[in-house]
Amino acid sequence: LDDGGWLTEIRTAAASAVSARALARPDSRTLTILGGGFQAAFQVAALREALGIESVTVWSRSPETRDRFAAENDAVATDTVADAVHGADIVICCTPSREPLVALEMLSPGTHVIAMGSDLLGKRELADDVLLGADLLVADDVSIAARVGELAHLAEAAERAVNLGDVLTGRSPGRTSDEQISVSDHCGLGIQDAAMAQLVMTGGPS
Repeated sequence: LDDGGWLTEIRTAAASAVSARALARPDSRTLTILGGGFQAAFQVAALREALGIESVTVWSRSPETRDRFAAENDAVATDTVADAVHGADIVICCTPSREPLVALEMLSPGTHVIAMGSDLLGKRELADDVLLGADLLVADDVSIAARVGELAHLAEAAERAVNLGDVLTGRSPGRTSDEQISVSDHCGLGIQDAAMAQLVMTGGPS
């Protein structure tokens, strides 16, 4: 099945929607996207569909990129990460950054953060204090995230992280308070691609 990467874009956004539905506050309506690329647009569409997001803010290092993204995705562009993140219910980091963008002091109580840009060793989007200060730390696969994700930068954080699948099945607790800050580290799983391929080939879940 050769789709030129389109299915991977969809499943990546779908994974964020699953994370947000499981870990964000039920009343979450505001979304911030850091990064204005192709995947960022899929993220916005998925979160709008899954959670009924009403307001989207975007930041990108390139003013042209963020303005274009805002115009194409009914979003508001901001000049700084701090302004973009302030007050957001959900923050999705979708950049190739190799230095931290988000610090704990930028986040409001109750925010859910999804970091998906760190898919190779050396990339990172979250400062150490975000990983240490989060009330709930989750990864799509802790063992992978501890090698190449945000968790790779801080062993102490990796030791207390839990798998998203365990939260979904009730083996690990999820959010227990509207005030908790939760972080989900996504590196991507091959099984997600397999599931997407099955959906396309069979027309639905098995």
